[in-house]
Amino acid sequence: MNITKRNKIVFSVLKELAYNDYTPKSEDYSILEDDYVDILHYMVEEGYLNSNRIIFNILGTAEVEMSMDLVTQKGENYLIENEAWNHLYSSIADYKKL
Repeated sequence: MNITKRNKIVFSVLKELAYNDYTPKSEDYSILEDDYVDILHYMVEEGYLNSNRIIFNILGTAEVEMSMDLVTQKGENYLIENEAWNHLYSSIADYKKL
C-alpha cells in the first residue's frame, strides 16, 4: 500500500472515530484486515490513537474501544494539518473522493 493511500485511510479513521462515532472496518476501505490492523498499529505508534483503547490480539485482529480519549491531541493535530481533505470528506462514504 502506498503512503498516500495509507494517509487517506489514517485521516478517515481519525475523522470517523473523533467526529462520527463510528469504528471503521477494513471492508470500508476495500483492504485486507491485515493491512487495516497494520494501519492501526501505525496510528498507535505515531501517537494518533491512545494505545490503552486498542487491543491487538494474537489472531491478527484489533478491537477498538470507543472513548473520549481514543483520538489523542496528536491525532487531532493530524486532522487539522490535513484540513484540505475536510472539504471533500464528511463520512466514510466520501473516502474514495479523497
